[in-house]
Amino acid sequence: MPERKKIYLVNPASGSNVAGLSECIDLLGYGYLCANLSLPTLAALVDETQFEVTICDENVDTVDLDFPCDIVGLTIYHYQRERTYELAAEFRRRGRFVIVGGPFATQNLQQGHPLFDVVFVGEAEHTWLQFLEDYLAGRCRKIYDEYTHPDIASLPPPRFDLMRNERYLLGAIQISRGCPFRCDFCSCTVLYGREMRYKTDAQVLAELNQLHRLGYRALFILDDNFAGDRQRAREILLLIRDWNNSLKEPVMFSTSASVDIAGQSDLAPLFADAMITNVFVGLETPNERSLAGAQKFQNLKTDPLRDVELMHRVGIDVAAGIMVGFDDDDLTIFRRQFEFLQESCIPVCFAGMVLAPDGTPLKERLIKEGRYLGSESVRDHTFGTNVVPKQMTVEQLRHGYFWLMSQLYDEENFLVRVRGILERFPKPHPLMKRYKPREIRRPLKLLSVLYRLFVYYMTDGPRLRIMALRFIPLLFRRWDHVATTIYWMIAFKHFRQMLIKHGVYKRYPEPEIIITGEPVGPVS
Repeated sequence: MPERKKIYLVNPASGSNVAGLSECIDLLGYGYLCANLSLPTLAALVDETQFEVTICDENVDTVDLDFPCDIVGLTIYHYQRERTYELAAEFRRRGRFVIVGGPFATQNLQQGHPLFDVVFVGEAEHTWLQFLEDYLAGRCRKIYDEYTHPDIASLPPPRFDLMRNERYLLGAIQISRGCPFRCDFCSCTVLYGREMRYKTDAQVLAELNQLHRLGYRALFILDDNFAGDRQRAREILLLIRDWNNSLKEPVMFSTSASVDIAGQSDLAPLFADAMITNVFVGLETPNERSLAGAQKFQNLKTDPLRDVELMHRVGIDVAAGIMVGFDDDDLTIFRRQFEFLQESCIPVCFAGMVLAPDGTPLKERLIKEGRYLGSESVRDHTFGTNVVPKQMTVEQLRHGYFWLMSQLYDEENFLVRVRGILERFPKPHPLMKRYKPREIRRPLKLLSVLYRLFVYYMTDGPRLRIMALRFIPLLFRRWDHVATTIYWMIAFKHFRQMLIKHGVYKRYPEPEIIITGEPVGPVS
């Protein structure tokens, strides 16, 4: 029998980023939020009689540039491009056969790249198998493109056994791909289409059971819009609810969905019954003209403040995604966003300037209008933009955004939102009585997390100490939500440190008075 070929699949480091909670993961004693599923998914499709697969996620491990292998496979997102190129150059210098795929490759490397022997364009489940066959036959193509969207109902469970599971805070599972909406700034439909594709009940249960056996008690459903197909979402929620009810130690979930799930009388309660306790929602903006201009019509059919409160009252912690710099935004938008989010009582707000990702209708329109700055202008997706706004300068947009972020993560303003949501939260779901996070099994680790959190709040300035002291009554008043409240304290540390790291955690002038477009310094 011929010796098996060795494949080394590498996820390059994501670096400091808002979505990965990179600035607070140290408090928790983990390496990263959760695994990228692309590599373990591809590994599951490999014929083990012909190939031996090793996975390295640089977010939780060190890449071995001298790893003995025949093929090096890299995945690439926009924020990873520089590190991916660095790794590719090092592996090529060592004579390795280097391949690449992922969203950035799909949207930017369709013609190939000198650093890569093979580029995968599109979802790779089908082309991956063709490549492996071609590799063994010695006839590889430079480009493997897939312009259809594979049926995910036939995929085997990802090879979680090849991952450093102890280094991730959350387990990861994908149940669907696609989104039915047409938001012009979103690359989801460009990459994965508008038709919702779901895994079967059997697949979902197999992956849930595997992750549970590996010790995870908190999972992230990495779907762009979990409830894109309302009826199928209901079926999956009932499946998860019943699965959780059958467990001695149930699991908590996080995911993403559109705000209008609250308008379906049974849907938000089903999320809560399934123990989906944290939902990322793209609220974007309180400016209805901006929502219409971005074709985010689903948000115009509802009252977002009412819907957020409805989700809070069934026990769902909403994390808000918002943006500033739409064409219909003027300098008043920053204060409008701040007041809107304070009223919403959403502690964790992921705010950003409008971006035009590759392949989106927004990018095409901006190029025609001469208002696209180029992808190279965006080094950081949270603190950068490639858009020239219509009603303000880029400099005004940046300063208004920095003002907004500093206001949202001002100690007192954050506390106001925490107090508000705790007043809305019901008693915890009955399943929470049986919930045991992984840290419970390691009491010393749990104590070290609490100690590091205490040290951070007590030693990093008087305002932070005062904030921590004001948190104490909240912890005792709603002791039934103490874990969630501590999570908010940890998340606050992340956003505050991100702002400090970028030098923008300062008091900027009110955005309305920035009228010249010239750089404006912080106010002392």
